[in-house]
Amino acid sequence: MKKINLLVWGNSDGEKAVAEALSNSPLVNNLFTTADFKIKNAKILNIAEKDFRKQAKKALEYGINLVIFGGENAIYQGAVNIFKNEGIAAVGVNKTFSQLGSSKTFAKRFMNRYGIKTPEIKPDKYDQFPQVIKADSYIDSGLDKILYNQVEKQNALKELKNKNFFIEEFLEGEKISVTSYLTGGNFTHFHPFNTSAPSKPLKLTSNQKLKLNIYLCKFEYALLLENANFDGAITTDLIWHEIDWFVLKYRVNFGEKEIQEILMHIDNDFLDILINGTTPIYKLS
Repeated sequence: MKKINLLVWGNSDGEKAVAEALSNSPLVNNLFTTADFKIKNAKILNIAEKDFRKQAKKALEYGINLVIFGGENAIYQGAVNIFKNEGIAAVGVNKTFSQLGSSKTFAKRFMNRYGIKTPEIKPDKYDQFPQVIKADSYIDSGLDKILYNQVEKQNALKELKNKNFFIEEFLEGEKISVTSYLTGGNFTHFHPFNTSAPSKPLKLTSNQKLKLNIYLCKFEYALLLENANFDGAITTDLIWHEIDWFVLKYRVNFGEKEIQEILMHIDNDFLDILINGTTPIYKLS
């Protein structure tokens, strides 16, 4: 196989972990990063242009033929589509499906279409507490709150004035995340993690495992029916409530903490997994 000139896009610890893992891949010819991660043999690609099309053209000048997008902001702005249109393969969710992360309302409608369980949206006058208020846009996610009384609700409503939002039922239970990677119509689901502490060993009951597999099958089915045609990762945050998993939200990338843990435990070439959908081989603990 022809070796790849690869660019890892982003500046977080998650992208650093990805770049470090890929730096040793036998499939990589030259590795470029957009941040100085102090990785041996990696070259820093400083692109000052804010226009993604100009950035893609600059990447072509460096001979880059694959870019891996880590940061969600670039994904939300359609960078994946733009780079592909300029002839550069890209790992990242395309602009259409990035709405699963950028718009909670879009995500709710998607889940409801396919019978994926998620906390129920309630009328604005819903008076049972606690309850959750969520801004639709990822830009306003800092305004999302658990509300415990009417006074807190009134204050939250003032903060969200003139913004799209909804009220959601409050659920309690164990929270996990699972990262799903789609390439060429094939899915790879990595091991799930404890959301608040990804490095903590996760022990699921047989029923929890069964219900998680049912959710993942529904998720696959939904994306395939919607003609998802990207090569990228979506991380699902779930909560175990009563006897089933409910989706709290989607993140349209490898979750930062999760990817660091994933890469610590994978024993085969991560780039081969990304390009060819090869099944991950986990190290024996």
